[in-house]
Amino acid sequence: MVKSYIDFINEAKEITVDTPAELKQHGIKKLRDGLTLNILQRKYKWILNAKIKNADIGIKDGKILWYSGSWMWGDWVDGIWTMGQWFSGAFKNGTWKMGQWEGGTFMGGTWESGIWVYGLFENGDFMAGDFNGGTFKGNFHGTHFYGGKFDGGIMYDGIFDGGNWISGTWKSGKWKSGQGKNNRNI
Repeated sequence: MVKSYIDFINEAKEITVDTPAELKQHGIKKLRDGLTLNILQRKYKWILNAKIKNADIGIKDGKILWYSGSWMWGDWVDGIWTMGQWFSGAFKNGTWKMGQWEGGTFMGGTWESGIWVYGLFENGDFMAGDFNGGTFKGNFHGTHFYGGKFDGGIMYDGIFDGGNWISGTWKSGKWKSGQGKNNRNI
């Protein structure tokens, strides 16, 4: 098959090298796994619309892979968060592997591990880690619920050690302390 001039031009655009100044302008420290600013612009514009700092980002199986950095605000659409700090915005879908959550709304996906400081866990599965404050409405499979409001979620396992149980379903776990113990319907 013979390639046209347009095909060669389009392939050349994919090979462009992003300069450190261009990356820094977008809050990016490093792009890897073949990810370029051009690809972000075309397929993952939501990353460029967010306010990020020192981001180390890649791509795996067509999904964004966040290696490290700070998410200041914006909407996370989908991907894998491996490490870093989250300050504000909406995490709409994806997998949170590790890191620290300072605020914002977790709207869906799986929280595998990490430290939750404050915010709204609206939906999804909290598999492990520490929940320290905010409001929880998802499925808790985690290790420690230290504080905040448990409001409408399901407690599958873990230790409730402080905070306020407003409503939800208690399947199993250990109650250490907190308010609303009699509201657990067990």
